Amino acid sequence: MLSPDALTTLEALKTELGIPADDTTQDEALARAVNAASDAIRRYCRRDFARSEVTEQLQGNGSPRLVLARTPVVDVIAMHLWDDPIDLDTITIDRDSGILTGRNVWPESDVPNVTVQYVGGYVTPAQASAGQDRDLPFDIEEACLIIASTRVQAMGQPVDAQIMQVEQIRVHFSDGGRQSLPLAATALLDPYVRWS
Repeated sequence: MLSPDALTTLEALKTELGIPADDTTQDEALARAVNAASDAIRRYCRRDFARSEVTEQLQGNGSPRLVLARTPVVDVIAMHLWDDPIDLDTITIDRDSGILTGRNVWPESDVPNVTVQYVGGYVTPAQASAGQDRDLPFDIEEACLIIASTRVQAMGQPVDAQIMQVEQIRVHFSDGGRQSLPLAATALLDPYVRWS
């Protein structure tokens, strides 16, 4: 029902909407809203948040630094330059930014030449319910709840009502959040947007 990458739970969304926890009649629609909100957040922030083991291929740039996509970095399991293993004791890891710094430069290449196998990301509320300690920042979950509850509340609203003219007053309606995220959510998410 919920994606493994969901950034909140059905229970939290039900609480947000005032739906009793034992009412399962809307669970399918609520799960779709949570999954869609989580996907929208990943697109907006240009990054994945849920903890996962990842194998990433990077291109050396002639500097001693490489940047991993999924942060925070929990553990680097293995690294290879082309097919040669790299001694992890020669690498410094900035876990929050995902920057790996080697003792030497990573040779420039037009194709990926460094492979990094690592565990990165936050433990989401859904993953925490499976026994891990949650560490996803609460403002990311709150943004997910804002987006998902906005979508649920907009269900059943006419999609083609965009402009209404009454006498000489013209009112332009928004698209109900279908094209953009609520401002309250983007204000919470802006610190997590990945620009590079």
